[in-house]
Amino acid sequence: MDENIVTSYLLQVGRSYYTSPTFLRAAHFTPTSQFGVGFLSVFAASDEVVVDTLSFAGQAAEPLRLTLTGPRNYLLVDKGSRTTPGTTVSVRLRDRIEVADVVTSLRQWCRRVEFPIEVRGDEARVTIIAETASDFTFSEVDHSSQGKLIELKAFDVDRPGIDGELYVLAIRSEDPSKNDEDWARMNWYKYSYTPSYPQTVNRVPASVSCFHGITLTEGEGSADAMIARLDYRRSSDRVTLARSGRLRQGLHNGDAELRSRWVEVLDEHLRLTSLATGEDRWDYVQRLIDRYESLGDYWTTLPRAVRFFCEGTAIQVSAAEATPWDTITLLWEDYNTYKPDWDHLKATAAELKGQLSGVVPTLSTYDVLVMSELHKEMLFGNRGVERVELVGNDYLRIFWGPRDRCDCIDEGDRQGLFFANAGTAVGVACGLHVTYRHKKAVLVNTSTPLGLWLKLILNYAAQNPRQLAVRPELLARLKELLIQAATYISLVDDFAKFVDRLVPLLPAELRFEGTCPSTSEDFGVFTARRMESIQMQRKMTERFKHRPELQ
Repeated sequence: MDENIVTSYLLQVGRSYYTSPTFLRAAHFTPTSQFGVGFLSVFAASDEVVVDTLSFAGQAAEPLRLTLTGPRNYLLVDKGSRTTPGTTVSVRLRDRIEVADVVTSLRQWCRRVEFPIEVRGDEARVTIIAETASDFTFSEVDHSSQGKLIELKAFDVDRPGIDGELYVLAIRSEDPSKNDEDWARMNWYKYSYTPSYPQTVNRVPASVSCFHGITLTEGEGSADAMIARLDYRRSSDRVTLARSGRLRQGLHNGDAELRSRWVEVLDEHLRLTSLATGEDRWDYVQRLIDRYESLGDYWTTLPRAVRFFCEGTAIQVSAAEATPWDTITLLWEDYNTYKPDWDHLKATAAELKGQLSGVVPTLSTYDVLVMSELHKEMLFGNRGVERVELVGNDYLRIFWGPRDRCDCIDEGDRQGLFFANAGTAVGVACGLHVTYRHKKAVLVNTSTPLGLWLKLILNYAAQNPRQLAVRPELLARLKELLIQAATYISLVDDFAKFVDRLVPLLPAELRFEGTCPSTSEDFGVFTARRMESIQMQRKMTERFKHRPELQ
């Protein structure tokens, strides 16, 4: 620097030489400087700063030595002793700091700085260099499965102005000719495999976003398997001065160029892996979607991503193809919510496909449980239960069509109660596990007295909001408990106690005094999860059969 740059830019708040016309005419790179406060920040930790500098202006340039004791204090300028162009800044800290702490901080902050950083202590010298993909990639034997390898692979981001890599965890056979790489098991490796096998020393890194080599964020972003360690150097990239999270604009999340690179990587993987071929392709694609859900629209049009049975034949289509269909059906069977028997459910889907006559596309329980949340929302988010048919003795075929053709209570939050005659295949209600994330849909069985009674209450409340002497929040709580109790057995008692409070508030035509359910025993049927609980359902039916208004 020369004296003009020092006085006009270095010591001026909000002015940066690197954004000046003089620099921009001569420079051939995008500078990091944006705010003009970087140098003055040294006074947050020091009261004595010395700057030795020599300009690149040629032989006419003279070395300068600046001594500063504060951002607004007297500046002492002397002739310096530098003989080569460049700048050295010496800072005397107010508080002593350990060399090890300096090294730790530099490693954290300067992950992608392209120049080596040398830290010299009293007895040690440490050089910090920019990270590379080889610092994280690995290949190890899978101790849980014979003949398998676990690898962390890196793919160059390959986009102008963005340096870094995308990382995927792959599990494959030791024999590479099998081409059976599985990219959908990141969570298994991190949360199940690694704790179970303590001899495993490799770890999956977190995502990192850097700006001109300086770390902005680490471990932020979606909770899926899209790991990226990136350094942004585009002229369009901007950061803010906010300390809370060091907010940035256009970096990492939602970056179109980064997304396009992920699509390229996944397209190539789906083209090569044997898991994405044959009749089980859809199964692997659904598992991938849950791990790479942030790609959104890419998965909606991906071919052969969802399986349906049509006239006894399995077909695979994209979610975008299936969404406009007028009606789809779900072949529903009861299962253990907390630990489904996947082998049984998969076998059942294969056995029952021959029984599914007609041209209406049908999903099995297995298909829905494997299906990603993204595709569940697409297929079921705007549909409701039209009617129910009994298949055999243990299965329901649930017809899903436009919601305006359904008997349902829907507050607009897609947390609906659907009413249909389900016979004896289920209890009073069952969770259908088809809507988006935690917004549950419940089928209320109107063939049971309790199911019909609940329908009468909720419909009456919807049609006569001013006549029903029940506070709106109580009715909302009724629907909430009904939805939750169809899934969680522990809420049976809560539901029973709630009805005890609700019944006295109902109008006479809805009370049915002496027959309203009011004990936890009555509600045991409400959360029946297995077919052997049908005896309890029959007991409930027997208790209510003398009430003609409920038949």
